Amino acid sequence: MQIETFVDMRSEKNLTPLISYISAQRNYDFGLLVTALKNVDQLSNQKEKAIQLKKRSTGGQPRRSVCALDV
Repeated sequence: MQIETFVDMRSEKNLTPLISYISAQRNYDFGLLVTALKNVDQLSNQKEKAIQLKKRSTGGQPRRSVCALDV
């Protein structure tokens, strides 16, 4: 399992492009979201990153599915 994020034409095998994109948005306060994403991105195990992302996106209830974010 491997996490890869895409923002425009840039992709990386981590959450850095997504964190950078969200951090650049000035119209909204995404501080808590950015903090949560940074915490997940620091995990070394890709499977655990995916589990944590899914848990956070479903309110703590892990489910089996694939998530895609197009920004």
